[in-house]
Amino acid sequence: LFAGTLWINVNTGRAYLDDQLATHARDGATSLGLSISSQSVADDQAGLTAMVDAIFDSGDYAQVAVRAVDGSTRVERRQDLGNLTVPEWFLGWVSLDPPVGTADLTQGWKRLGTVEVRSHPGHAYEQLWANTYKAAVWYAIGVSGAAVMALLVLGWLLYPLRQIEHQAEAICNREFPPALPRPFAVELRRVVQAMNRLSEKVQSM
Repeated sequence: LFAGTLWINVNTGRAYLDDQLATHARDGATSLGLSISSQSVADDQAGLTAMVDAIFDSGDYAQVAVRAVDGSTRVERRQDLGNLTVPEWFLGWVSLDPPVGTADLTQGWKRLGTVEVRSHPGHAYEQLWANTYKAAVWYAIGVSGAAVMALLVLGWLLYPLRQIEHQAEAICNREFPPALPRPFAVELRRVVQAMNRLSEKVQSM
């Protein structure tokens, strides 16, 4: 139950963050494309670079690129995951693959190129790891508490078995202790009643 619930939570969180990253990339591409098109800097390399750098320097994007109609790259910026507070094994287990958001660059009815934006998954990894860690800790506490309670309850329910054992040893030594009390469990109650009758019979013999 613990492992299954944790797995479901992690996969649900990953699907939600994937959707958020996809939406973020689409919004970023649309915003950058409209800005470039409205300011008519698609043919100005310096202005184009400045606008790409402005959105890329926010740190929320892993890739920002402007490509011409023929597919050649006009401007492109990339960054890796960097230093994350997430274990390496978790990155390998939970893989986020943000999709690329695209938008067309236009001037009037003329298509000048394409904007490509990919969201940076660093914050998403850290958020998913934090949620998973908290859930694992709370589930571990819950499972440990349930195990302790189960042991205590089982010990209480099975206590009559130890009494039956002592009674049987006493009968073997020709000792006949008082009749055992009726336990809570129905199955053990029958055994105790049978042992009490056996003790009475052996004692009378």
